[in-house]
Amino acid sequence: MRFAFHAVLMVGAWSLAVGAAPAPEQKDYQKIADTEEWQWKPDRTTAAGSAKSYMGDFQADVAVNDSGATLVKFAKGDDVVFILEGHAGTVFAGRGNVVYYADFIPQSSGCTVIAYDLKEKKQLWKANLKGLGPIDHTKYRNQVSLDIKDDAVRILGNESAGKYVEYLDLKSGKTVGHRVFGKMRD
Repeated sequence: MRFAFHAVLMVGAWSLAVGAAPAPEQKDYQKIADTEEWQWKPDRTTAAGSAKSYMGDFQADVAVNDSGATLVKFAKGDDVVFILEGHAGTVFAGRGNVVYYADFIPQSSGCTVIAYDLKEKKQLWKANLKGLGPIDHTKYRNQVSLDIKDDAVRILGNESAGKYVEYLDLKSGKTVGHRVFGKMRD
């Protein structure tokens, strides 16, 4: 009888061990940023370019007027759920119900990334990028490209004062990797 009880305990412990899946390994985005090579793709720096590569669950339609003002409408069928107002350089990416977009001024340094849940119609988070930091300038150019890599948003910044890559956690918006490249624009 004692043997049977011991066998039941062993089988129970084994089934717990087999049923418990290990937590997925978290990527080290700082290490990725530290070793990443600079790859700038000009076609990914516009609202129209973002719409071509958009992978979210909602439709993204871009309209740019003659002055460069841009509206990106996110919809399910005929139901427009969110309108993003920006400029021709406004960039975005999507995964599922969430759109991630860059808010920046092309003639000034800096960038903010915002995560917006299209289904729930609410902002999830807003993150000011480290980027290059504060820059004194009189003439300036700022371009941004944005995409999703696994469980992070990757932002490439190409500014008059330098270039950078920054990774933000998809769920929290926290910077999980950042690197500044050379001080010359390509």
